[in-house]
Amino acid sequence: MAVALRIFLTILIVLAFGRAAWADGGSGHDHGAETTATTLSPRVEARLGDQQMVLIYSNRKAFEDTSSRFLGGDEPAKLNDPRIAVFLEGFADAVPTRGAKLEAVINFLPEELSEAAPGVYLSGPVVLAGGSNEIEINYTIGEQSGTLTLLLLVPGGATSGTGGLAIEGPADAVPSWFFVLAALVIYATVLWLFLGRRRHSLVR
Repeated sequence: MAVALRIFLTILIVLAFGRAAWADGGSGHDHGAETTATTLSPRVEARLGDQQMVLIYSNRKAFEDTSSRFLGGDEPAKLNDPRIAVFLEGFADAVPTRGAKLEAVINFLPEELSEAAPGVYLSGPVVLAGGSNEIEINYTIGEQSGTLTLLLLVPGGATSGTGGLAIEGPADAVPSWFFVLAALVIYATVLWLFLGRRRHSLVR
């Protein structure tokens, strides 16, 4: 019986090393940091005659902040609250368009956009649901006025077709119960062979 116990302990040690080697191999031998794919702020673009409009939903809690880099300065302002940001510029020369009057209608509620920097127009704090969001922009740019309807897809909704933060990790390891079961099966087999051989020796 002592021999069978030693065999069982040896099997457990071998399986323990085997499990560690399997886990190491499953990670592709890449011991660096896990790769994280970050979703950028949702955006939609449109052209208004000789103007180019870019609308961004800036929400630092959910997306990488892309709006602050448009605001200029050595220490660009950070939008702590989720907001709508509209960037307006000439289509041909990319010169920021100043003095436009813009209003966003979100869920039937009007939200005035104020010019925070040349060509940059910001709403007050606003929270958009995940999925498709229809936003109407009422605009007056010089002598040009009208309404533009934009469809903004925000990650996280059933109709958005995109997800939020995505983290690429190592492959799943083999579950612990598999190694325990394998050890029990091997132990039972070895013990059965050992007892059968011993019984055969006694009969002889």
